Amino acid sequence: MPVKRRLGPNQREGRITPEVLALYRRALELYERAGRGDVDWSVARAAVNDLDRALNVKLWETSVWDPIEFPEEADGSPDWERAAALARQLAAADRELQRHERAACRIKTPEPEREAEPA
Repeated sequence: MPVKRRLGPNQREGRITPEVLALYRRALELYERAGRGDVDWSVARAAVNDLDRALNVKLWETSVWDPIEFPEEADGSPDWERAAALARQLAAADRELQRHERAACRIKTPEPEREAEPA
C-alpha cells in the first residue's frame, strides 16, 4: 500500500539552517576557486547539488544556483521565482552571519584587573 512520505522537521522545503548556510558558503567558495582554475568544475557542481538536496530541491526543479549563475535567463515561472527567492534568502542569511562574525571579532574580553604591586 502506498504511503505518503513526510518530511522531518529538518527537511522542510527551503528552510535555511546553519548546515544549509555552510553548504551555500562552500559552494560559493568552490565556484570562485573553479573560476580561477584551482578546483575542477565538477567539484563545484557537486557542492551545488549538495545544497539543492539540503533545500529539498528536486532534480526536475530549478536549482537554487541557477538564479545566481544565470540571472539573465529568468523566465518568470513559479519554479524560477521559488529558486530566486531561496537564493535571495541564502544571500541575506550569509550577509547576516558575516555581520555577526565581524561583530564577534570586535568584541574584546576585558583584561583581568591586576593587583597593586607592593612598593
